[in-house]
Parts: sequence; structure tokens; C-alpha cells
Amino acid sequence: LWADLSMDDDERRAIVHASMRLAVAQIAHASAKRERVTISSTLVDYVTELAEGFADRLMFDMCSFAKHAKRNTVSTDDVKLCARNNEATMDALNAFERDNQTTGAADTDGGKQRKRIRQSAIDDSNDEDADA
Repeated sequence: LWADLSMDDDERRAIVHASMRLAVAQIAHASAKRERVTISSTLVDYVTELAEGFADRLMFDMCSFAKHAKRNTVSTDDVKLCARNNEATMDALNAFERDNQTTGAADTDGGKQRKRIRQSAIDDSNDEDADA
């Protein structure tokens, strides 16, 4: 979906907004059913706006942390920095990280392969920008 270069930014934003609204609506309806209450579409709209604003701010902060560390890639450490003042969120992130760690061969090239892949992706992105 994101690789579709024929879409402009407004179209991408509309798709993201619709996806976010759908997710919020599903969560809200499940909670309402569980709690035996009703919700309005206005509530879904408000929560969607709140979630989008929070996600934008979170991404900005994580990118800032990565730049400050002189990295081109946002890492899980940046996510943890954003959540450091919320113990429950930190516990959830640590559990998620533990549950999703891969069990494979050790990194034998000292991370050089990842660095080459990241640099290649950056170079490709710069080439696309130059073509536009």
C-alpha cells in the first residue's frame, strides 16, 4: 500500500485515518458490549483524533531520540524512552520484546549487514526523491 507512488499524501492520510477510525470503532464497540453501555459515533471520532495526535507526537519524539543518538533508524530503545515514565507500558513493552525475540544464529558480521541494508534503503529513497 505505501509503495503505491501514484497516491498523494492526502490520499495516504485518508487511508490511515479510515484504518485508525475502524480500529478505534472495533475496540470501542467491544468495550461497550463488555461493559453493557452504548457509544456514539462522535466518541469514535474524538478517540480517533486523539489516537492520531498521540501517534504523531510519539513518532516525532522517537525520531528525535534516534537523531540525537546519530542514528538513521528508530529502535525499540527509542520506544522505551518515550514510555519510560509509565511503568505499566514499560512492563508491556518488555514482555512484548521478550516474546518476540528471534532465536537464530548470532550476529557474525557485527551488524554490518543491517547497516548496509539500511544505507541501501536510504540511497534508494534519495534516488526516488531525485526522480520526482
